[in-house]
Amino acid sequence: MKRSRRALYVAVLGLLSAILAGCSSPQDLTLTIPSNPAFEPAVLSVRAGQQLRLTIKNDGKNNTDKHNFVLVRGGEDVMRDVTSAVTAAINQVGSASDYLPIKERDLAKILVHIKGIDPGKSETITFDAPPAGTYMFMCTYGRHWSYGMVGTLTVEP
Repeated sequence: MKRSRRALYVAVLGLLSAILAGCSSPQDLTLTIPSNPAFEPAVLSVRAGQQLRLTIKNDGKNNTDKHNFVLVRGGEDVMRDVTSAVTAAINQVGSASDYLPIKERDLAKILVHIKGIDPGKSETITFDAPPAGTYMFMCTYGRHWSYGMVGTLTVEP
C-alpha cells in the first residue's frame, strides 16, 4: 500500500512539474539599434525550446533609418542565401518586398522576422527558440547587413 501511494505521489509531482514547465514565462531579450547600423548586443544565448519575447528598439537618437530583424534557419551560409534572395526581391519589386525574399523557398529559410521599425519605436515578437545550434540574424533594410548589422543567436540544448 505504501509503495503504490509513493508511486502515485511521484507521478503527480512529475505531472505538476511538466505543467509548470509549460507555464513558465518567456525569456525577455532586447536588441537595441544605436546610431550606427548595428545590433547591441550582437550575440544572444538561449536554451532550445525556451519561449522568447524579443524586443527590438530602434533608438532613433542619431538614427533616421528604418530597420528590421530577420532570424535565419542557420549560420552564415543560410544568411548569404537569404541576402541574395532579398537583393533579387529588391531588384524585382523594390521596397514592396518589405526587404524580404519573395519566393517561398527563400522565405522558408527565415525562422522569424519583424518588419520595419521606425526611428524611436520598438517592436516585440514572441517565439520558441529553435533546436540547439548557431543562427544568424540581420537587418535587411537598405542592405544594412553589408554594413555589419548582423548578429548571432546561440541556442544551447
